[in-house]
Amino acid sequence: MSALDPLELGLLAGGFLLLVGVALVAFVRRRRRVARSFADPELLRRLVGADLQEIPWRRLVPAAVAACALALALVAASSAAPASVPRGPVVLLLDASGSMLVDDVGARRLDAQRAFAEALVDELGDVPVGIVAFSGRAFSLTPPTRDGGAIRMYLASIDPTIVTQSGSAVGAAIRQGIALLGGGGDGEGGTLVLVGDGDETEDREGALAAARLVGRGGLRLHSVAVGTRSGGPVPALDLSTGAVQGLLRNESGEIVLSQLQDGFLRELSDLGGGIQVETTDPTAVSRLAREIQGGARRTEGSVAGVPTHVWLAFAAFLLLLVEPLGTSPGRPE
Repeated sequence: MSALDPLELGLLAGGFLLLVGVALVAFVRRRRRVARSFADPELLRRLVGADLQEIPWRRLVPAAVAACALALALVAASSAAPASVPRGPVVLLLDASGSMLVDDVGARRLDAQRAFAEALVDELGDVPVGIVAFSGRAFSLTPPTRDGGAIRMYLASIDPTIVTQSGSAVGAAIRQGIALLGGGGDGEGGTLVLVGDGDETEDREGALAAARLVGRGGLRLHSVAVGTRSGGPVPALDLSTGAVQGLLRNESGEIVLSQLQDGFLRELSDLGGGIQVETTDPTAVSRLAREIQGGARRTEGSVAGVPTHVWLAFAAFLLLLVEPLGTSPGRPE
């Protein structure tokens, strides 16, 4: 069932309770009228052992509480329905730095990033997707588009050779993504998905400041961690030829290791109002897609894995079973 807005839900639940209230009042009035027409009230009270002119609270209260439980179940079930319209376009911020050539996830981080991005695009369906690649600087490959073929072509082209400046300018990538989404000022909303190892080498504080701008613009920023905390050696890449020439070394001649900076990525997504997932998590793509499409924010609470509205409906059913017990055996109510 499609989700209703709060006003519609309130009117629907209120109308239902009003009808139940009218029905209960009509029941009490009819009960009194029938009792008066049957015999003198005092004589009837002596015969049945009960005053039929009194309000039968033992029957009315369970019925009224059951009606309230059903109204709450209706509200819970309707408000929990997932959104059918995504929250605007998505821009993927993809890491093309040299550290993405590290193969500490069973493959190169670059390949894991590409596989994750392709799976996410497939999961999002016809949601427009744009792409920003970054290394020492950031640049837009495509604005949000529904052209799946073009998106896959751009994803296949991302590697450290497409950016001639080494480094990892995360803040610049976030700002580029905000620009592609129009700053979120048009009310359409949108989502940034930062994929990488979080190995920021340019301006860490600038990246955090850019993440704060995301929320102010009405957008969201999620992060996807690629790599391991133990890390691995970074291949030495000739950016002009694309050839790998051994391992990258620092000025002291020591091999440079790149480790996953998931804490930094989590901090960015927290500032941007999003979540963090890891490419090694088999449920990461579906979780992130639900977040982007708004489903996760509308997910109904549950108890012991059972949705709340089911428990409420079950409680109403039990109360309706108890309600006849308010009638004493052999004494018609």
